[in-house]
Amino acid sequence: MRWKVPISGIGTSTPILHNDRIYLTSAVATDRKAPVTGVKTAQGEAPTNIHEFQVMAYARATGKLIWRKVVHEGVPHERAHRTGSYASASVVVDDKRIHAFFGSNGLFCLDHDGNELWSQQLGRQRTLFGFGEGATPALANGTLVVQWDHEGQSFVIAFAARTGKERWRRDRNCSTSWSSPLITFVDGKHQVILVATKVTRAYDLASGDEVWQCGGMTSNPIAGAVEANGIIYVGNSYKGKVIQAIRLAGAKGDITDKDNLLWSYSKSATYVPMPVITRGLLYSLRNGKGVLTCLDTKTGVPVYAGQRLRLKDLHASPIVANGRIYFCSRAGKTAVVKAGRDFEILATNKLDDVFDASPVAVGTDLFLRGRQHLYCLSAEK
Repeated sequence: MRWKVPISGIGTSTPILHNDRIYLTSAVATDRKAPVTGVKTAQGEAPTNIHEFQVMAYARATGKLIWRKVVHEGVPHERAHRTGSYASASVVVDDKRIHAFFGSNGLFCLDHDGNELWSQQLGRQRTLFGFGEGATPALANGTLVVQWDHEGQSFVIAFAARTGKERWRRDRNCSTSWSSPLITFVDGKHQVILVATKVTRAYDLASGDEVWQCGGMTSNPIAGAVEANGIIYVGNSYKGKVIQAIRLAGAKGDITDKDNLLWSYSKSATYVPMPVITRGLLYSLRNGKGVLTCLDTKTGVPVYAGQRLRLKDLHASPIVANGRIYFCSRAGKTAVVKAGRDFEILATNKLDDVFDASPVAVGTDLFLRGRQHLYCLSAEK
């Protein structure tokens, strides 16, 4: 372990690295009270404490806190899921700006010194069962896209990343999802791909016009789309199980059951964690538990299925690094699996923390965000 530093507040956003810095978000409950303005949900009463919504910058080499910026103060109007947080979305970074999204508590753009450049308030989300908010925005070609699917009028909205000016907005006929947009380049144009209840849709990044849609998705998806070699893979396991492979080139209109839908697999699918792809293989956790399925990306045929990682609940998405796949559980255990057609656990490691954020590997360093600490583990001594 190279370093370990405490984190204030609660957040489940993944650490984002840019040059020599690490950026995180967190929500800190203060002792200050405010009138109750929220609603009662299946998760209980909305909190009454004023929360500070923070963006932090840490030094990559040492873990030293460089700056902390409180971008908003307010009382969350819903009580999030017991495993969730009010800082679930990861920041989106380019060379000049940091975009931090706190859902109903605002979208904020900062420079790399922590100075606010612009902000937007998009309203209040009403999530299914009051489970909270979790979609991370996506950025490409100077455009920042936010997916806002909830129990009210859902929409997708695009902003100019530099100024915060709205470029387009499209209402969506769908209920709550927690998935994040994927922006990819198809047939000479950027497309925004959104996974939602019942259907996956693609929009033109420049205009906001819908390009295609594909049915067959189950309810309340959390994992977004992943892409490899011009094919996207989407999946979910709430009220049904499905993984779909969709070829992007030439997709237009309703492609449900058309040639662009290459295959569909329904025996096992992920829930919270994203699948991961490497060497022509897709790895997916059964319903967010420690049971692993490996599919051939060309055919959807299982290479193996039902392999147990000896882990329990997983919210963090796995990552691939140096021919290995890292699976981090909420209980603090990480299983390291050999990438390939034969299942092999290379190691299992334990840290005394709760891990909901996905791990990040850069060079010889592995960065982990727990509920209590931010960690850097390194191959270097």
